[in-house]
Formats: sequence, C-alpha cells, structure tokens
Amino acid sequence: MPDLIEELAFLMLSHLPAWRERSVEQIELTDALWSARERVIETKALDQVVEQEAPGWQPALREAIGAPAGEQIARSGTFPLLIPLVSLPKDPIFDFRMSVDGNQVFRITRDDNGDLQARYMTYLVRKVDPARMLDDKLIALLSCVFSFYSGTWESFRTLYRRPNHPVRFATNLLRRADPVHPYIEARRGNEVDGDDYEDWERAVGAVSRLVRNHCLGTYRSATENPLIAIPKFHRRAPALNDQDITGVLNDLKDLLRWAQGVADRPRRENRPAREHEKAAGELILTYATYGRRWEAMAKCYVPLHRPFKIIVYERRLIRFDSPKSSRNNPFVWLWEQLFPRAHYNVSFGDAKSNHLHVRVPDQHVQLVARSCQTRKDTWQKLPTPPRIRDEAG
Repeated sequence: MPDLIEELAFLMLSHLPAWRERSVEQIELTDALWSARERVIETKALDQVVEQEAPGWQPALREAIGAPAGEQIARSGTFPLLIPLVSLPKDPIFDFRMSVDGNQVFRITRDDNGDLQARYMTYLVRKVDPARMLDDKLIALLSCVFSFYSGTWESFRTLYRRPNHPVRFATNLLRRADPVHPYIEARRGNEVDGDDYEDWERAVGAVSRLVRNHCLGTYRSATENPLIAIPKFHRRAPALNDQDITGVLNDLKDLLRWAQGVADRPRRENRPAREHEKAAGELILTYATYGRRWEAMAKCYVPLHRPFKIIVYERRLIRFDSPKSSRNNPFVWLWEQLFPRAHYNVSFGDAKSNHLHVRVPDQHVQLVARSCQTRKDTWQKLPTPPRIRDEAG
C-alpha cells in the first residue's frame, strides 16, 4: 500500500483546490523583526471529492479500501495518507507546529521530502507523456536539488567574497570570481577539472534561463543553479565521475527544454492548450518554484467521510532585503539602505477560496496602505481592484 498512498499524495498535490474548500491565513507582525503565522485549511470529505471532483482518484481509493487493511479502514472511518499540508519558503522557521483533524503531526525529514518531490516530478512527466521515463541518476539529482539547504553555501559565498585578507578581497573583487567552483571542491574534497566544470556551466546556464522565466532569480536556489547541490549529489552517488555528472546535468537540461517546448506549443499554434500541454507548464513551474519553497508533508490518518482541518503555526523573521538583491545591482542595494521594505511569502490559489488577514498589535509598527503591494514569483505586480475613496470623509 505505500506506493498507492504516495500516488494519492501526488494526486492531492496536483489538485489542491479539489479537496481544499477554504484557506484562512493570519499573519501577526508581533514586532518590527518577527511575525507569527497561523494558517487554517478546511477540507472536504475525501469520499465526496472522489465522487464529485476528482474521478481519477476513484480506482486508487477503491483499491485502498479493498486492500488487506480495508476492513480496519472501514471500521475506523479513517485512511492512512501522506498529505501535503502547506508550501513554505526556504527560510529559517521557528516554533513550527502542525495538526490534522485536531491531532498533532510531524513533517517527514528534509531528505525524504526531497525524494518525494523528485518522484512527484516523475509523476508530472507521466502526465505529459506516459511513455517518458526519468533515469535513476536524474531522480537522485532532483532529490538533492529540492532538499538542498543553502546555509552552508551562503556562509561560504559571503566569506569568499569578503575574506578577512585585504589582498584576497581586492583580487576577488577585481576578477569577479565565481565562488561556486571552489565551493564544490571544498565540499567534495577533491578538484574539478576546468573542462568538466565548463561543461557543467553550459548545461546549467540553459536551466537557469528557463527557471528565471518563471520566478525571480536568487543565488540561494539550487533549481536555478544545480551546481551548488553537486557536493550533496556526490555524497549520494560517489561512484559517479565528473563526466557522469555532466551527463546527468545535460539530462536535466533536456527534460526542462522538452517540457517548455510542449508547454509553448499552444501559443505558437494559436490554439487552446490540451491537458498534457498544461501538465508540461505545471512541470516547469513546479521545478522552478521548488528552489524557493518546499512542500511540508506528513504521514497521518485522515477521516474519509467528513471534512477536517489542517492548522499550521510558525514564527518567522521579517525579511527587509529585496529579492532582487542577488543581482548585484548597486542601485538596488542603495535603495534598500535608504528605503527598507519588508516582504512576506504567502500562498494563493491552493484552495477554492483564500483569505488573508494581517494584524499589527505593536503600536510602533504600522502598515502604509499606499506602500503595500502584491507581486508574483517573477516580481511582477499583481492586478489589484481600483481604490475606493470615502467621499463622506
């Protein structure tokens, strides 16, 4: 039954509004630097979803009910499930708590989460072309990319660009030295041949361009620059040499180019998109955003015949650095110093209705209406309704 549970998890992840009735998110700016967030997701009864909105779930659910554990499931009215709870940015999170149907649950480990997200990519590939299969080495690379934690990379990059020795600092500044190559060598413990590294850069350059078409670039994202996940990939597959890694990176490049070509076909031919072409667009967007976010998943029992609630609570630092800082633009840096602006990541479109409340209990902190903006992952402004003026006031 584990494979079946995973397949159901992928179906739920791919059709979030089908089973999520309502999402209410409350953000409390507790002070100038910290925020507390509580998100309540109200679901439908899963059997109702199967009957009305997701007929593709019926064979899998029937197979589960008919499995050896089916009698126990029928008696208890609950179903063992690997459930997607919430999408979170890859930022430090504190006091993280989750509950499903009133019971506390725990997310799976980061590495298991990466494995699951990699297999979810194979699920999306099958939606585009059932005959296309992903190589095991490519799935392993995707897992390392999705589970990559940027803390060590950020520390190395900062020390490399601003070393304590003034001569090294001046040399790196004048050469605009790339810290990725020495980072890989330092973390792997051996040297990377210059020709092999150039081959890696060529493959990754095409991947980076595709990702930046769908979300704002950042040096922290391993989906935009898979090279920063190479040390972890090397530890996972130590038998692979540098030429093998070149082949895997080229496989990743070819996969994304193929999916982008399928997704762009309706626009080129000026016609509505077919289902497999929509799935190709979903594949590209999912890969791009997994560099900035991760899916919190938990194994738990959920009721089959009635709705239930998912509640997620966390505390998070408020970020004041612009998401465009990674472009090394001195004007952006200067603007940040003079006019710092807080930004906060929220999820929309993952339920039938989404509601957001922002509360500011600290009297020394206030929201300025004219300065509040909503932006997409590409940092483009989202359309907002026209401002209504109060003529009576």
